[in-house]
Amino acid sequence: MLKYTFCHIDGLSVDAEKVLWNKGIICWDDYLRCSSNIFSPSKDKSIRHQLGISRLAMDANSVDFFLSRLNNEQAVRIYPQFRKKTVFLDIETTGLSIKKDQITTIALYDGQSVKNYVNGKDLWQFVADISKYTIIVTYNGTKFDIPFIRKYFKISLNHFHIDLCPVLRRIGYKGGQKMCEKKLGLHRQIKDIDGVKAVELWDLYKKKDDLEALNNLILYNSQDVLSLEHLIIKSYNLVMQDCPVSTKILLTKQPLLI
Repeated sequence: MLKYTFCHIDGLSVDAEKVLWNKGIICWDDYLRCSSNIFSPSKDKSIRHQLGISRLAMDANSVDFFLSRLNNEQAVRIYPQFRKKTVFLDIETTGLSIKKDQITTIALYDGQSVKNYVNGKDLWQFVADISKYTIIVTYNGTKFDIPFIRKYFKISLNHFHIDLCPVLRRIGYKGGQKMCEKKLGLHRQIKDIDGVKAVELWDLYKKKDDLEALNNLILYNSQDVLSLEHLIIKSYNLVMQDCPVSTKILLTKQPLLI
């Protein structure tokens, strides 16, 4: 999928990429096969050189090469190529203070199964498990999940990170995760739980050993990460919808209640 992307090349914007697509230069090979200069000789030489490096980087599965060259909105373009290196992450906490509050549960979803971690049971297993992945996908994780995890576990968490909040905002979907889900046609099985209710569920579990409350909290946490996969697919499709071969490269996901 990445071979249809040109905006990671220094000197080529998203608008310039669309100009290339409209000229019939759809993928890297189209550009490299072109016998005449498309831009000035010096710029054309630079682009051809960078495309050659891009092919090597893709063959080597070099995530950092592409993420270091794509802005936040366009970072979702790497997802199809690096799907197996990606994990969706969401945390629940006792409050919003990174300094004072605690992590209660964590959910990880690798596209195949959800793994849940509970404070007082197996929360620290998260540290070992997250190291298996290269890319973390969150919603608003830049401001909340990632710094919270770093502070709580005292780990660097130097993964590549795609935060879908600014991605969706730039393509016209503003608000919290649930609001974006609704606008994009996603529906949850449990609709009456939010961040405040999640704290209440944890309190019920801790004070009364209410296992039903804990199970509802875990289900809510799991729904968040399942939703993230749908949101990144929607985001990728919206970003790539103007590509002339979009019908071949857009991603699909069977609709489900999350």
